[in-house]
Amino acid sequence: MDSKKGWWVVFGSFCALTITSGVAFFSIPVLLESIMDDKGWSLTEVSLGMAIWAGAAALFSPFCGHAIDKFGVRRMMLLGTILAVGTTFCLGRVTSLWQFYIIMGIAPIGMMSNTYIPVATVITH
Repeated sequence: MDSKKGWWVVFGSFCALTITSGVAFFSIPVLLESIMDDKGWSLTEVSLGMAIWAGAAALFSPFCGHAIDKFGVRRMMLLGTILAVGTTFCLGRVTSLWQFYIIMGIAPIGMMSNTYIPVATVITH
């Protein structure tokens, strides 16, 4: 591979991580007070949603690595992007706490499918 092409892969990976990690990891803490005021939920209730998110991410990560090996990085990143956009859209329409918890359990599947694991796989190849 031409060395310049390799840097384009690194640049594309940087862009993918910047966008997806920004949404996945840093949007809820910024919006925390607004979520609590808008929905009337306590800090404990919203924090439980974040704990569900972290637990689901930890559980899904090994399966994500296996799926990348089986289906390829492009397919997994496309699936991850579609799922991430869908769950982010649904988060804006949540009306009850149980819906928030379900979406927070599904969202990491999309985020892990297009953040660190596939990007690390692309960079190493």
